[in-house]
Amino acid sequence: MRVPDKTNEITCFAALLAPFDLTGVTVTADALHTQRAHARFLADEKQAHYLLVIKANQPEPHRHRGRRRRGTDPHRRCVRRMKPRTP
Repeated sequence: MRVPDKTNEITCFAALLAPFDLTGVTVTADALHTQRAHARFLADEKQAHYLLVIKANQPEPHRHRGRRRRGTDPHRRCVRRMKPRTP
């Protein structure tokens, strides 16, 4: 699929991924796609997991990175595993 001329991949994010079944798949994207609308699309509409890059020029998300939820043990170690999906 090609991104149309006179636009960019930000505006085409959902349209480019819409045809794919992403249920349970982890989608990775660069900082260009670290946007609430993209995260909501992946989580809510596609039931996918996501890993998005947060850079220092995005002050709000960058400030909140690594924060723990209330009530969690500060010494608890969180381990997440990802399995590659083959077509």
